Parts: sequence; structure tokens; C-alpha cells
Amino acid sequence: MLVAAAGVGRFLQGTLEPNLKTRQQGLQLASAGVILFVAFAAFFELFIFNQSQLARYLVPIALIAVGAYLLMRRNASERGSEPPRGPSNPSRPE
Repeated sequence: MLVAAAGVGRFLQGTLEPNLKTRQQGLQLASAGVILFVAFAAFFELFIFNQSQLARYLVPIALIAVGAYLLMRRNASERGSEPPRGPSNPSRPE
């Protein structure tokens, strides 16, 4: 709800200072905040507070799988990245 409240504040700022872009950003941020709130509420209600047999095993396996995916994605991006350019890297002349 904090994200939605920040969006409402941004919308009000855009209304007080006639700025269409700020109002639009505020509405987008408020909408995203409400959507996130509903999604997390549904997740906790269905999987965390509901102690069904499926949720008991599915949630930990899903969290481990997501964590492994994020680690593999990060390692793959680090292998494919170039060293930084600039004066701090003496191996590449400018």
C-alpha cells in the first residue's frame, strides 16, 4: 500500500502544479501499488496461510527454483559482460 500511497501523492503533486506527466506517473504508480498489494495478498492467502498439502511442498520448491534461476541468470550475464572502459582500466588504451 505504500507504493500506492506514493502514487497518489505524485498524482496530487501533478494536480497542484499543473503537470500532466507527473499526474500520469502518479496514476501508473498508484495502479501498480494496488496490483502488487492484491497479488501479494492472494499469494499469502493461498499459499502461506492455507496449509494444504500441495502448498506445503509447492511453495518451497518454487522459491528454490526461482532462486536457482536468478543465480544462473546473474552468472551468465557476468560471464558475457565486458570489463569497464575508462581510465580506471589500464589494460585498454583510450
